[in-house]
Amino acid sequence: MTDLAREADVLALIDHELRFLSSRRKMRAMLHTGAIGTVRHCNYVFRSDYRGVLGTWDWWSDAAMGGGTLGAIGSHAVDSFRWLLDAEISEVCCVLSTHVAERPDKTSGTMRPVTSDDTVRMLLRFAETPLTKATTGSVSLSVVESGKLQNQLEVYGSSGALMVEESGKLWHSPAGAGAWRPVDVDHNPLVPGMREGSWSRGFTAFSCAIVTALREGRKSVEGAATFEDGYRVQLVLDAAHASNESGCWTRIQ
Repeated sequence: MTDLAREADVLALIDHELRFLSSRRKMRAMLHTGAIGTVRHCNYVFRSDYRGVLGTWDWWSDAAMGGGTLGAIGSHAVDSFRWLLDAEISEVCCVLSTHVAERPDKTSGTMRPVTSDDTVRMLLRFAETPLTKATTGSVSLSVVESGKLQNQLEVYGSSGALMVEESGKLWHSPAGAGAWRPVDVDHNPLVPGMREGSWSRGFTAFSCAIVTALREGRKSVEGAATFEDGYRVQLVLDAAHASNESGCWTRIQ
């Protein structure tokens, strides 16, 4: 798909809509202008109870159909790191867990086995760049944990830290401050009728950018994830699966 998209020379993008959140774009700009110095560590936390109730068996329950938290949510976490830091992930260590082992079939009601993952715990190492020096990362994702929806990204550097929340609020903590300070952000608009949240606001901005590009006859959207980005993310996800099987760190080529 990546090769064909390149050969076709048309608009071909991956739906990583979180790149288009104004809070994340400001976070990225601050990182690359030295707001927190060299990046030491970053965290991604996603928590939801979307699959916590029994529910029914569907594609999400089947690893062969691309189901599971690593693919559905982990792809966005990995893309967020790559895009924010302009750095590739070089090694991964991952544990995948299934907590609801069976779900009823939609039609027959018969219980069917779940082969995909409900939770992801992943450690990362990043390739060295001007911004990343011996940088590590951690990812904690779950769709079976009750409580408030959490979709939070944190980056810790040599002179401070940045954090963006599901609400779109952006925070900065200079080294030694001992507290988070709000950063002014003009939040993305939301199409009437869409559910409030970062995914909806990001997709609204992304889709508007696509429409504008098509109207102007352009074959790219600035800042959007390409098929090549999708391929690089998939390499990390494949390595995470391999690490889960072997119990060892897996290097990404």
